[in-house]
Amino acid sequence: MLERLQAAIKANPEITLFSEFPTIYKGAVYEQKHGSMNRPPVLFKRDPPKGKRPGPANFCADLVARARNAEIVYALSDEARKFLSSYIEPESGSELIGSSLVSSLSQMILSCERLWEFPTRGVVLKCNANLIAKIIRGNNDYTEYTSIQYLAEYAPEIPTPRPHGLVKFDSVRIM
Repeated sequence: MLERLQAAIKANPEITLFSEFPTIYKGAVYEQKHGSMNRPPVLFKRDPPKGKRPGPANFCADLVARARNAEIVYALSDEARKFLSSYIEPESGSELIGSSLVSSLSQMILSCERLWEFPTRGVVLKCNANLIAKIIRGNNDYTEYTSIQYLAEYAPEIPTPRPHGLVKFDSVRIM
């Protein structure tokens, strides 16, 4: 398949690659996006029909608007705790628990630069030069985080993100 695509590109550098994929791939892509193979694939995003509400425009704002609880599942690193503590309101004390944790996470989520966002999946935020936060929908699967912990402990030479803690925040997990 790759050889065929390379040959097509060499023959015409301005080719639309999607046209060169076998029908089985086109159908799979279309079915994934639209749930049916009866219509041809949509290659360009269209404006939503009038009267229909588009999907969530802002993952972060939507998350913060409905968040009510937060729980630290795996302890925060000193760097993560220090960063998150900078968002604690003076009148709420100095501990990252209960409502102060929800408030701190909410402020962090709304103020950090978004590096990547996919409204149905999650977002990656740049907290500072050394710290990112990955926010993913779903609370019950910690495999990704425990894999990062394992690699940090047993294979530190592998260039992977370092674990800085895991927090359940309403319907998402933040690592």
